[in-house]
Amino acid sequence: MGSCLFIEGDEVVGGCYLSRSTRFPLRAAQNHSTKADYNKELGDSLITQNSYLDWAIIAFFHSAMHKVNAFLSQHRNMEGQTLYHPERGRLVATDSSLSSISTEYEFLYTLMRSLRYDPLFSPPPNSPTQAQTFMNQIKTHIDPLL
Repeated sequence: MGSCLFIEGDEVVGGCYLSRSTRFPLRAAQNHSTKADYNKELGDSLITQNSYLDWAIIAFFHSAMHKVNAFLSQHRNMEGQTLYHPERGRLVATDSSLSSISTEYEFLYTLMRSLRYDPLFSPPPNSPTQAQTFMNQIKTHIDPLL
């Protein structure tokens, strides 16, 4: 099933699952946290290999996004809700438990958007390691809250 998560009892569609986690917030948080760890491992691996560094940065942002989603699912009754990037960014900036990582999250988001959608964008040479550092700070902040 590739990188899709499967939990027994969930409905499998197109090789991925449609989670019933809206009734199980801890399961939703666990799924997001697992996906975050997967994306972080990918980013770390790409940096170690010194290859596809743009995708390492993109993986770090998505890791941060899933960590935030895990927190919101578990602590803010937002499991199963669709959050778009700007809305999630506002929640990170204004939530008393997340606002201290707002700068790091916004950096990752802005860099990811530029890399994915601006074909002429060239990030500064230290961007991959800066993104890795910021992702580690976000993980260190959120993991104890889960």
